[in-house]
Amino acid sequence: MSALGTSIGLGGIWGFPTKMNQYGGTFLIPFLIALIVCAIPLLLVELNLGTKYRKNHVMIFEELANRPGKFFGFLQSTMVWLLGIFYSVLVAWSLLALIMGFLPGLTQPDFFLHLIGQTNDSPKGFSQLGNISVWVLLSLLAVWLIAGLIVLGGVTKGLDIANKVFVPGLFVLMLVMMIYSMTLDGATDGLKTMFNFKGNNLLSPSIWTDAFGSAFFMLSTGTGTMIIFSSYAPKNQDNANKTLMIAGGTTIVALITAATVFAGIGAIAKHQNLPIDQVFQPGPTLIFQVFPQIFAIIAGNSFGLLVLSHILAIFFFLSVFFAGISSLIAMLESIVNPLIPELKIKRSKLIIGTIVTSLLVDILFIFNNSSVLIDGLSTWVAGIWQMIIGIFELIGVAWIWKIYPELREFNNKKSWFKWDKYGFRILCLVFIPVIIALNLGFAFYQLINNIQDNIFVFLTIGTTLGAFVTLIVTAIFTYHLNIKNQANKLKNKIFKNKISEENKVVEVVDDKPHE
Repeated sequence: MSALGTSIGLGGIWGFPTKMNQYGGTFLIPFLIALIVCAIPLLLVELNLGTKYRKNHVMIFEELANRPGKFFGFLQSTMVWLLGIFYSVLVAWSLLALIMGFLPGLTQPDFFLHLIGQTNDSPKGFSQLGNISVWVLLSLLAVWLIAGLIVLGGVTKGLDIANKVFVPGLFVLMLVMMIYSMTLDGATDGLKTMFNFKGNNLLSPSIWTDAFGSAFFMLSTGTGTMIIFSSYAPKNQDNANKTLMIAGGTTIVALITAATVFAGIGAIAKHQNLPIDQVFQPGPTLIFQVFPQIFAIIAGNSFGLLVLSHILAIFFFLSVFFAGISSLIAMLESIVNPLIPELKIKRSKLIIGTIVTSLLVDILFIFNNSSVLIDGLSTWVAGIWQMIIGIFELIGVAWIWKIYPELREFNNKKSWFKWDKYGFRILCLVFIPVIIALNLGFAFYQLINNIQDNIFVFLTIGTTLGAFVTLIVTAIFTYHLNIKNQANKLKNKIFKNKISEENKVVEVVDDKPHE
């Protein structure tokens, strides 16, 4: 349930509808290709790694490939840390939306954008980020506090308890919201927009890049979290069933959310007498704009329905909030779990240190116009890095680490889906990596174009944090003992030189003639 709760987070609820709004129904084609052909096989491999070796990802990869494997493992942890930076902002927005459910302004147009104070959706420098949003700051503090307290309780305790309540609750609420939104006047127009197919869009590299990023992000592959959770699972679990449950559950929730969003947009456009593409600002804040307006339609002019709309809003955003918290907790676990044996520091201290460091970086995202910075950072940590990790992980399992035969034997004993001797191996070694590599090339091409459009968002912030900081922190975690030893050697050398100089001074003084 922890693994399912991790996947059914804001990737499907937030990310998928946002991309569908950008590309329309055409997005479904590359997304399903990425999901079925690449992301699902990779998830199956990761679940088997965790279930067989019963260790975290850093320990497994270090055991398989020594120091390069350790670097590879910590690369995932560092990437997840930075992914958690912007993800915590999304969870904070969910908490703000939950608070909106208690406020009279819930049903007012653009209430969420007014709440965070957004005035510029494409800042070109720090001076254009605006002022600090007190609402976002307080929400972020609350989010990290809640996540920290749950993780301190242990991954198999607090997380499973929360997920057993809120994962089913979220699914039921989303299903009810979808059915209701489809009954609204204008909903059909919104759904036509959702499933509008434009073949020319398939020629755009960006749609393929975003589709692969969404598929990997939604299933949490290449992050280490699924390896950690499967290491806690029963050793005889059927990982094929678990893979299909996670992928199917995540995709169903994503499609239900997208249908609800588009039906709502169509109804709101009809209600406001506006074209569908002019109702809301596209981008990261989309669902936080749409759902309050759906609740506004529910409220109508009746006081009783107004109360009902607020109750529904509270329960809906509470479930969304816990879906996000569940994923954020998994990210914290992916960061902290490998560092405990590596740094020999207490779990509680590492959790607190990670949260404090994350909050310091989160300062970038607490300004009125910071929402677009999410696009810059997510390009790397929810796209490029996940594809790079996926390529190396599949090639490593299928060839370099020479573990395919034993992993195949382990899988085939427990699962109805049998890995054959050559077919699945060739799939992992050649076919899937080539497809991912092709889309990785598209991702870099799109990144260059985005940098030309907005250097501040995609280079100054996105690439500095997503690429350079990721590599620096990964290197520190991997080589910290070497760094520590070199520092001690330098310290001892300086100390010896200082003693030597002092001895020379003493000798000079002793050699002077006495009067």
